[in-house]
Amino acid sequence: MLAEIDQRHVRTSEIQLASGANAFLAKPDAPGGHPAVVLLHERYGLVQHTRDLAVRFAADGHVALAPNVYWREPDQESLARGEGRATTPDREICDDVAGALDYLKTLPEVDSARLAVMGACASGRHSILVAAERTDVAACVVLYGAVGASAWEPVDTLSEHIGRLKAPLFGVFGEKDHIFQVPGVRRLRTVLEAAGRSHYIRIFRDMPHGWLNDTIPPRYHRTEAEEVWRLLQAFLARVYAAGY
Repeated sequence: MLAEIDQRHVRTSEIQLASGANAFLAKPDAPGGHPAVVLLHERYGLVQHTRDLAVRFAADGHVALAPNVYWREPDQESLARGEGRATTPDREICDDVAGALDYLKTLPEVDSARLAVMGACASGRHSILVAAERTDVAACVVLYGAVGASAWEPVDTLSEHIGRLKAPLFGVFGEKDHIFQVPGVRRLRTVLEAAGRSHYIRIFRDMPHGWLNDTIPPRYHRTEAEEVWRLLQAFLARVYAAGY
């Protein structure tokens, strides 16, 4: 993902948030108020793919912070291998994300009026939960997440959160995703429209689960992944220009 990205003007560091969570920070070296994004990782924890995404955001002019919202889990290596499953409650994860947003707002390089939260896979729903709680989140991004069967059954909690969203939502999904399937995506769109919430939803033909992650070669599809990146940058630019 980073092979063709100019990283000469990106500065990275490992930090610790007030909650105790470790986090990866990437930012442009240019001064001024930059848009910022909190990147939530997939079920593997804070692995290289999420760090790569943060660097790419920074290369494109964003301050990017990727917190390890599974930092309380005792076996980080098992999570990274995809063998373990995190059991951290939603409330603790959302508190960590809130702490990450508050940290970003303290940085002089960050324009606090241009904050986004992005979740992928297991964390896709948490971007919605946080954006529903806070008024300072300008954009909510979901990458193949949030719409699994557990979001709707046995109790539909997702619709309630969507109804409280203040930020436009960007969501991309794969047609052949075996976890976050097309019927759930259609239901998400229906709920957004019924609630009158601005959104951009796209289902990519033939794409499996995790197809944006280039550290998993059997799943990665570069052409479609690059298109998602262009769409996402255009979405954020439109949000920050009051286009919604």
